[in-house]
Amino acid sequence: MSLPNRWQEFRSSLPAFFRSRRPADFSHLIQGPRAGAIVLVGTRKDGFIPGKLTASLFLPIFARACAQRGFQVMAFPDPADFLSREDIPQPVTIVLVYSEVRILRAGLDPTFQKVLERARRLGAGVVHPPELGLTIADKLATRDQLIPAGIRMPELVTENGPMVPVFSNEVVGSNRPVQLHGSDRLDPSRYNTRYIDTVHHYQGRAYHVSLRAMAVGPTCVAVYLRARAASEKNPSVHNKNTPVDRELLNHLHGQIVAPRRGEIHSICERIGSRLGPGFYAHDIVPERESGLLYVCETGFKFDDHAWRNRMAPLRGSLACDDGSPSVEVVRSAEAFLAALPLPSPPKTPR
Repeated sequence: MSLPNRWQEFRSSLPAFFRSRRPADFSHLIQGPRAGAIVLVGTRKDGFIPGKLTASLFLPIFARACAQRGFQVMAFPDPADFLSREDIPQPVTIVLVYSEVRILRAGLDPTFQKVLERARRLGAGVVHPPELGLTIADKLATRDQLIPAGIRMPELVTENGPMVPVFSNEVVGSNRPVQLHGSDRLDPSRYNTRYIDTVHHYQGRAYHVSLRAMAVGPTCVAVYLRARAASEKNPSVHNKNTPVDRELLNHLHGQIVAPRRGEIHSICERIGSRLGPGFYAHDIVPERESGLLYVCETGFKFDDHAWRNRMAPLRGSLACDDGSPSVEVVRSAEAFLAALPLPSPPKTPR
């Protein structure tokens, strides 16, 4: 990993109070008539939380793409700055930036409640409302939303079901330790589903495979392939486990992603239509034997800097990578503007 990438990774890992909390106004990018404003607001504790939004990378590109359509982008990592700012252009859409898991565990920050109250007074459309965050933070609640929309998810396993291999995860949270065992050892407090065998082979070696579909509303903007050597004896696949191997990733992309691109886009469209406008990462696993795609979970995510950072040595040579992050961010901006929530008339006083 290059020195600049190591520095960015280190910066992103710092506690919130070490990162910049300064607001940003990109109004200088607009040269013609103004169509409205898009305002991003973080939380008092986290600001723009790393892992959700890489502000230094995403915001300037996103703001420039929005400005070309006449939309002014404003960013407030600290919600207090948004609450004290008087000149918010109309019409306005407010995008909340937060960890859905944290609000489920710790509750809604009182300052965030004031942000929502001001959004109502402004008549603003709100993206990532807390009630949606609470839903997708809980895997069981997510199922209740997505399965009626025709989304295929791994089947739940209960004590009364047949004996099958079980993939057991925590109901709330991501990147948590998982368990793989028989259905005779169920812990009913966990999220227990049928184990989906995602093992695919390349040059005589076996890899568990997972796909991450980055989507804005119903629009898929990128699909990242992740893999983990089966020799590690852990079927949970993350960016940090994925080999930085051009030949492996391009082989798996050609075998798994390319022939199913239309289906992946359809999955994103159905999830986005169900959940509404937002910036999402949908984690999908491809079953080896049947070839079927299963959605495991979804979450708020503006960009996947961790994947790009890890794959930086291969930039421009991967089938699942456009080479420049700006391409994906511009796609995200265009998809977002196409699916803006409708504002309501503002209420006075502001």
